[in-house]
Amino acid sequence: MIFAFATVLSLTAYAQIPTQAPSPFKNFTNTAGTATNINMVIDVSKQKSTALQWKFQMDAASTTNRAFAYVKSVDGVSYETTPYVVTVAANGTTPVVTVTNLDSFGASYLKILWVTNSGTANTTNESMVYNIKLSAP
Repeated sequence: MIFAFATVLSLTAYAQIPTQAPSPFKNFTNTAGTATNINMVIDVSKQKSTALQWKFQMDAASTTNRAFAYVKSVDGVSYETTPYVVTVAANGTTPVVTVTNLDSFGASYLKILWVTNSGTANTTNESMVYNIKLSAP
């Protein structure tokens, strides 16, 4: 009886452990004065928000704001018309890393639409990685 109770307790405790795994999302470059279409979908049906890490650096001096846009969907087919835009300043040839939480507001899917580069320098080593932490109930 004690063994069975201890086993149930240990299994219950194990089920409460949050799990997570960063997912490689997209590696790309962004030419000066252009937008790059990303159109990558993240399934966020398991959690309220998703951590997104965006890393980039320019190939020359530039402090121009960079931006990416995302939209939400309940069914993964029809997405919002008006995107949310996240803006980050470039720092020349020094790598810039930003981590932000993208709130799903109850939607099941987020789609990263595009990344812009309105400056005069190209980006190098640009990437996005997301992480969904499955919380304990």
